[in-house]
Amino acid sequence: MLIVAVCGGSASGKTIFCKQLSDKMRNRNISVSVMSQDNFYKNLPDDADSSTYNFDSPCALNFDIMKEKIFELKQGQD
Repeated sequence: MLIVAVCGGSASGKTIFCKQLSDKMRNRNISVSVMSQDNFYKNLPDDADSSTYNFDSPCALNFDIMKEKIFELKQGQD
């Protein structure tokens, strides 16, 4: 198994790149799973204003659950 991480700033084209790459790999019969960091945001704190909250801060993400899901993928689970 090969894990490829794609990073970049907001609206830099990561999703489009991953879609194009995964399509090309699937066309070559290579199994692909795409995991988006957007799926691992923590719940917004009760006192936070979503219009000013820094979603780019590492504190906004649940890396523990992300790590668990990556491990599950490595073990062959979906």
